Amino acid sequence: MPGLSLWITPSDAPQAAVRFRAALDARKFSPRDQTSIVHTAEGLFVGHTGRPTYPVQTITAGARTITLEGRIYRDDVAAVLDDLRALADALFAGDTLPRDRLAAWTRANEGEYVVAMLDPTARRAIVFADPFTRLPLYWHRSDAGVIISRECDVVVRLSAARQFDRLAWAQALVFRHLIGARTFWEGIDHAPGGAVFDVRLDGSRVKAALHTTYSIQLRRERRPRHIRRRLCRRTPRASGPNTAARSLLPALPGKRILSLSGGKDSRVVAGLFAREKIPCVAATYLDAHGVASADAVAAESLAAALNIPWRLYRLGQPSPDAEQFLLRALSGTNSIAHGSLLLFLEQLVSDWGDDAIYITGDGGDFIFPDLRPAESLTIDQYVAGLLRPHNKATPVREAESIMRLPPGALESSLRDRLNSYPEKSVAQKAVHFRRYDRGMNWLFPGEDRARFFLWQTSPFNYFSIFERTMRVPDAVKSRDALYVAFLRKVSPQAAAVVEAGLGVPMSSPIRSLKYRLKRLAMSLPVPMTETIRRMIKGRRPPFAMPTDCKAVIDAKFASDDGFGELVDRAALERRLPHMSRLEFENLWTLVLLHQMYMERAG
Repeated sequence: MPGLSLWITPSDAPQAAVRFRAALDARKFSPRDQTSIVHTAEGLFVGHTGRPTYPVQTITAGARTITLEGRIYRDDVAAVLDDLRALADALFAGDTLPRDRLAAWTRANEGEYVVAMLDPTARRAIVFADPFTRLPLYWHRSDAGVIISRECDVVVRLSAARQFDRLAWAQALVFRHLIGARTFWEGIDHAPGGAVFDVRLDGSRVKAALHTTYSIQLRRERRPRHIRRRLCRRTPRASGPNTAARSLLPALPGKRILSLSGGKDSRVVAGLFAREKIPCVAATYLDAHGVASADAVAAESLAAALNIPWRLYRLGQPSPDAEQFLLRALSGTNSIAHGSLLLFLEQLVSDWGDDAIYITGDGGDFIFPDLRPAESLTIDQYVAGLLRPHNKATPVREAESIMRLPPGALESSLRDRLNSYPEKSVAQKAVHFRRYDRGMNWLFPGEDRARFFLWQTSPFNYFSIFERTMRVPDAVKSRDALYVAFLRKVSPQAAAVVEAGLGVPMSSPIRSLKYRLKRLAMSLPVPMTETIRRMIKGRRPPFAMPTDCKAVIDAKFASDDGFGELVDRAALERRLPHMSRLEFENLWTLVLLHQMYMERAG
């Protein structure tokens, strides 16, 4: 991933500078990529790697250096840099970090960014991110120092991490993403939203503190029923996110490419662009199997209705190098099954250049709908629902056996995570989990995949829009009521186009019924849904694991690279014949990840 890296270490030997440079050089993926070293002295090492158009810049303020990665969506860039210099003066003024001032600054400056401030005289580094840490950060602390990087691989290289985290691997098999601060390596953590690092060198010691400028706390609604009914009638007309979206979208600089599907999220963004007359082009991709053909038809109709230029990209099979690219680039946080998306991104760059901005509707399904469980649940019931088997993941007990974990380890880790949230209501804990943990560990690393090619953003992950939509009562969001009302207000033309997932327009009077039926179908047990699906579409051909993949797994167990100590062979071989394609892709990503890092270590 292009991005910023810091290493604060008591060792100021020349070898430390060489190691730091080598770790960054290893992150070059094309001849255009460059490594830039900002500082390598006094035990403070700062640098970044990426293509020339990647948004990262360094300014000075006396002896201090300030490096900004990402984008802050304000029209006056010079004013942003002046504000950062003034903020640095305040942050380095005393021993106690003025966190309230920093929190106010990050909330007032919308965007996706990481800022690293370095004061060589004080031998101190302060690193902070936007309220959601939209650009994922990874870090490690030991006697050898503190490593903070946008790239997990840099942290692995500099920390010489060797132990894989069994529980994290099991989480990936079951949930397809990690939970909380875990990464695939023991001792390396994923930084939280609103992360702030304050790191100081004190002689031969490194003192590090991790703070946050923002933490989500969702409050349970306690409004009388008649007030709730009035809010249900009034709030959609107020359209809370509307003002924020209108003020933010024009601040996106340069060429804008809108990812357009046939669903709800991207059409809301398209409707806003059309209404505000913001120049853009829309792009839709169709993979080699034509899986999303209904989306492509709806996207074309939507672009025509909004008078937005539209292009369909027909993708072939991903190249054999796609798996290795995804593994190297994202250290296992993206499935190797996403190789076809690389073709799409390459074609976008070919047509529009790598300085374009790729805008999606990611996150809309986390802020507009009612995310509460359909019924009142205890914490145990909600955990059991999250662990319910489905055809995309390994069953819980089998994942625990495969990763040599005691029974109940996954359930315990999930319950501990939910209990750590500040909310008292299980319903609000459920919303917190879906919005925060899945967003942090699924959506945000997915955005990083695109940033190897061009900048990606989504208005629905902006802090100001999140704050507004979270203030809307859940009852207003129920059955997509806020979604539909918002789109009708923003763009009646977009609301009148058929929604691919339901087969009716969002403005249709029968949409609510079809939505409820779909939610009901999704809540049914897996055996029942599979039976219904077979009745409608026929029996699904069983997935057959490629023989060359099985040969690689057998070779891994036969080798002495530690795979057999990490993974239980008997448990895995019991599960392999029953795996779906998606389940196997999760496993195969982990197998190749282990192989890549063990080959490097060897």
